Amino acid sequence: MVSAAGDALKPDQVSKTTTATFTVQLVNNGGSTVMLTPATTTLKFASNQYTAALNPGGPITLPPGNTTLQFLGATVSGSIASATYFPTVQLTGSENGIAFSQSISLTDGVVVQDAPSIAILDILPSQPQYTQDQTKPIKVRMVVSNSGGTGATFTSATLRFIHAGLDRSGEFVISTPSTFAGGSLLSAGETDTVVFDVSDNIGNTTTVGNMTLEGTLHVQDVNTLQDIPANTDLGGKGSLQVQTPAALTFDA
Repeated sequence: MVSAAGDALKPDQVSKTTTATFTVQLVNNGGSTVMLTPATTTLKFASNQYTAALNPGGPITLPPGNTTLQFLGATVSGSIASATYFPTVQLTGSENGIAFSQSISLTDGVVVQDAPSIAILDILPSQPQYTQDQTKPIKVRMVVSNSGGTGATFTSATLRFIHAGLDRSGEFVISTPSTFAGGSLLSAGETDTVVFDVSDNIGNTTTVGNMTLEGTLHVQDVNTLQDIPANTDLGGKGSLQVQTPAALTFDA
């Protein structure tokens, strides 16, 4: 007789439209080893909308005692309702040459949530005008939101200065943020900012005119650790007007 161990299922939270890979710890309470058939040993939940087969590269036998089975990754359908599900593990194979089949309903639940939905809403410089080669640094804030159902952690963010279609970012010294202003986590339904420190690159001359501010953000789904990128290709760009320094003349 095979049963589930305590706290058998990992992970216990997954996101829709992402790939989820489960492990299940089982206990063979008998004295014989069960040889499993990977293709027909499965883990299922949500009325079989999620189905994963046993990974043939992992353990495929159940000797007496505890064994952790590894299942192949499968996509969590976006049509699965957000809820807690209790998967069923179907074991098939043989025991001492005799066909073996057992279904185990896990008491460990898996929570299905909407995946993070990340967007860059705006890019705002601390001042709308910038004097060519000015010595005073400025800050640029990238406003970002998560309208999904799962939190996301900060990975990286970049800022670009574009003038007349050309990347002029090298005319500035731009910091590399390591977190959101409010911390590393962007929770579901939350809006936060990424702050860049920007100063003049004294090794060249700043191009005069309107700079379009573009950006890219990378975060990780807290459930799956999968990368989620966001950019300003479809909106959220900012602008900075670079002006020549004032030229004063004096009348005699």
